[in-house]
Amino acid sequence: MADASRAGQGNATETLARLFHSAQAYAEQQGQTLDAVADAWKEEHADEMKEAALVMDDMVRRGICNVSRHTKLRPELLADRLIAFKRGEETEFFAEDTVADIPFRTLPARKKPLIELDGEFCAVDPCSFETPDTEPCISI
Repeated sequence: MADASRAGQGNATETLARLFHSAQAYAEQQGQTLDAVADAWKEEHADEMKEAALVMDDMVRRGICNVSRHTKLRPELLADRLIAFKRGEETEFFAEDTVADIPFRTLPARKKPLIELDGEFCAVDPCSFETPDTEPCISI
């Protein structure tokens, strides 16, 4: 998880390119444009469409930080309220002060490294999953 942002984006980009090339090759085999065969490709390649959805989740949503999906940690451990916030649980960040809404007071990841979002557990800050010698303490 320590290099989730860098490696995750890279892996997702490579996978998306591979899927796009696969779809283009399918269109060339059919002798048509990609737009013309898109629906047929989707039907014949349902597994690749599921993979594409996960890749898009990694690229533009919270997928890269999804510890539930990218690690082999037990759900019971992830659900432990000592290490995982519930949505809206951390209120100190928004407390009245001259530094409200600015992470000067504390970073939520220093209190708990995970947050539960829609039943999945995500790293609050994937960079926080490093030990002082910069080795990841959670490997994926």
